[in-house]
Amino acid sequence: MIGDFVWTAWDYIGEASIGWRGYPLNNNFYPWNLAFCGDIDICGWKRPQSYYRDALWKTNQLSVFVKPPVPSFKENPNKEVWSRWNWVDAVPEWNWKGYENKPLEVSVYSSCDKVELFLNNRSLGVKPTNRSTKFIATWSVLYHAGELKAIGYSNDKPVQSSILRTAEEPVKIKLIPDKTHLKADGQDLSYITVELIDNKGQINPLAENLVKFSITGDAKIVGVGNANPVSLESFQNPERKAWKGRCMVIVKAGKTPGRIILKAQCEGLKSALVSLSTENQSL
Repeated sequence: MIGDFVWTAWDYIGEASIGWRGYPLNNNFYPWNLAFCGDIDICGWKRPQSYYRDALWKTNQLSVFVKPPVPSFKENPNKEVWSRWNWVDAVPEWNWKGYENKPLEVSVYSSCDKVELFLNNRSLGVKPTNRSTKFIATWSVLYHAGELKAIGYSNDKPVQSSILRTAEEPVKIKLIPDKTHLKADGQDLSYITVELIDNKGQINPLAENLVKFSITGDAKIVGVGNANPVSLESFQNPERKAWKGRCMVIVKAGKTPGRIILKAQCEGLKSALVSLSTENQSL
């Protein structure tokens, strides 16, 4: 095999909920508006199945996911057996307050020979990850806040690790632009990831605060999103609620070279600024 066709690689608006509730569709699926079946979500962030595909195609890959004790979304009890665009319910989170000492299913996707799982530096055992296990190792773990860490071994040597940490309440906003230098052509875009983080710089996956944006300079905000498939917020207003602790804002450059400042504000959190620059397009 030299390739792999994925349906679908990138999530999209429409065919609402086929990646979760499948067919047949009915009007009680509202407010679903995204297909929610892509390896990459609508903001360009990888979903669990994309990390699993990494394990299938590349060496020394490792990622950790948890099955939520309550389904992330309501399921479809009448789903057709052929409707199979969904992935398992898995999230990269270790914030499960209220489930202390209760078992959670933890899965590690890995192309390493074997994986060892640790909870707060205590080993929970070593398991193989190969074709016979479908490159997945699974543990039942009694929840305790702290650090869940997987280490992958190849030829009995540690080659990769993946960590989930319990986040505290968010205290500030972090802005991460995909690029800070734009062409002053009225078309160039910067995709800016917005994270709500705690004192240790950890994203809080439970944070859904409303983030408001403002901009100065010759540029404009042309899009916002958070990849939440049941969010009915505008994709164009200069504000968006976080989902899983983050959202995205897209800035389009104008035609006048200069400096652009984007500000993100959220009630109760420290605001953030990011500086962008635009330059005349070279010939």
